Order: sequence, then structure tokens, then C-alpha cells
Amino acid sequence: MRYFEQNHWPEFPAAPKLEAHERELIAPSLRQFQLGEGANGHTLLRLGREFAEESGEAHYPRSLELFIREEQRHSEMLGRFLDAEAIPRQTKDGVDGVFRLVRRLWRHECMVTVLVSAECVAVPYYTALHDATGSPHLKALCRQILRDEAMHLTYQGQTLAKLTAGRGFWAASATRTLHRLMVLTAALVVYTQHRRFCLAAGWPLQDFVGSAFQALARVERKLPGSAIVGFSWSWPTRRISV
Repeated sequence: MRYFEQNHWPEFPAAPKLEAHERELIAPSLRQFQLGEGANGHTLLRLGREFAEESGEAHYPRSLELFIREEQRHSEMLGRFLDAEAIPRQTKDGVDGVFRLVRRLWRHECMVTVLVSAECVAVPYYTALHDATGSPHLKALCRQILRDEAMHLTYQGQTLAKLTAGRGFWAASATRTLHRLMVLTAALVVYTQHRRFCLAAGWPLQDFVGSAFQALARVERKLPGSAIVGFSWSWPTRRISV
């Protein structure tokens, strides 16, 4: 919670407008990610308060509020960048709608797991976006979001550790395997949607998926029985700066 309270964003450098070819390349995917960052978090907060009452984690709802506020700040800052570039904001998206629906269907643990999966995919996306753009403003935004996502993954790993504490080997293995399959599915869907952008940024599929799993490893290190392995993954990975 201290990180969220002390995380003040810097002023980002003003920059020339995007070149026409760069704008055409990044605008569609950036519009979609800006929309996805802007969830209101009402259901997550309600489930978080219920979990806090059951577990005695009195400070959890406040940390969750700060986490949601930080995600909304990502959306706000990306939205300002789109506005400055005269790129229309996206108001709805099929994939984002599916993510939001799945988050609402089950318990708090499922909602956090879906959020983690989305954040794991966001890490290679924003790294690719940083690599693809020549805009100092957008590069600085990407670096700040990546720093935030690194802390978010650690925070959500701690949350999942509390939610899954006390599970036996087989239950923990099944949970871990299902989460990895969810990350794999999310990465494949996002990459398929934005394949042209990713390839232009120098990110083939194996690097994109491998980096999503590199991000997931940050979460899994916080879980009990971290040596448990559901599947063995051998994707080549690209080191990422988070």
C-alpha cells in the first residue's frame, strides 16, 4: 500500500506529433489498451471488502482502491496522449468485454487471476510499444506503466497467496496450471489481434508469449509451494525492464 501512496508520476516531455506511418501502426492497439485500463473496479472492490471481512485483512480494501486508481491513471494518461494526437478514443471492444464479463462471473480469486493474466500480457505489449515509437512522451509513459505493472504483479501475487493459502499439492498444481493456460490464451488472443504491430516492433510470437510468462513468474514467486509446476514451459524469452 505504501508504494501506491508514494507513487507520484513525473511530468512527461512534450513531443512532436507522431509520424503518419507510426500513427497508423500503433493507434488501433493503443486505443484498445487505453480502454482496457479504465475499468471502474466496483465489483472488484465489493469482492475485496467481502474477502477482508472473512480474512481479517483490514487494510486490503484501501490498497485495492489505490491499485484501481493507479490503473485508471494509466487509462487517463494514455487517453490524454490519444487526445493530443487527435486519435479518437475507443468506447467498446469485444475482447475487453469478455475479460470484464469473466471477471464478474466468479469469486474474488477468479477476478484477481483474470486481472493478473491481463497484466502479464500488458508487460510485453508496453515493452513492444516502447520499442516501436519514436515519441519521447509515449516512451516515458510506457516506462512508467511498466514500473507500475511490476509492482502490481508483486501486489497481486501477495493477494493470490492469501486467497490460495492452505491448498494441498494437487489443488495448488491444478490452480497454477489453469492460471498458466489463462495467460497463454490471453497472450495468443492479444498477439493475434495486434500481430502486425508486434512484428513491426520486432516482437515475434515466441518473445511476446515468453515475456508474458516471465511476468507471471513474478507472481508465482509469491505463492505458497512456488516449486509446484503444472506444465513445463520452454518459450524463448526476451528480458524485459520491469
